[in-house]
Amino acid sequence: MTKPSVTSLVSGSKKEKQRTAKPSDANQILKNIDLSNVLEIGVEAFRQCYELAEISFAKRVTSIESYAFLNCTKLEKVDLSTKLASFDGTIFDGCPALAEVNAPMDSVNFTSKDGVVFNAAATDADLHTLYYYPASKTDKTYTVPESVKTIYRYAFYDNTQLEEVIL
Repeated sequence: MTKPSVTSLVSGSKKEKQRTAKPSDANQILKNIDLSNVLEIGVEAFRQCYELAEISFAKRVTSIESYAFLNCTKLEKVDLSTKLASFDGTIFDGCPALAEVNAPMDSVNFTSKDGVVFNAAATDADLHTLYYYPASKTDKTYTVPESVKTIYRYAFYDNTQLEEVIL
């Protein structure tokens, strides 16, 4: 059996690396991921895990690199880690079924409102950065909160439902 195409996983102090030219068969049938001991998820680590539908990150995950879940076409829901330090809009590139991304209440860096990811904020007036709008969120119109001053790159990428964004 071929191992999944993982470019970088850091678990504790041990760093494992494996590089492959294309996704393996194992990636294409992966349905469940246990991330309980993982601190960082590398570039394209779970690329083309077509059967993966839901992810709950362990509280320990601090970093998820670009395209980590590229083309996980059945991914519908993601619960972020409380310790996640940064968010790149390409993490979920090519995930057309993704309808909601949730940040836990005790997250230091992020919050979510109706599945949309923003900077951590105590009130709506404190929302200043919109990081991600899910690909399969079905709203035709979205009004960005008035307090938002920055829309992160690729924030609305892959969403085919939106017809209007009101700033």
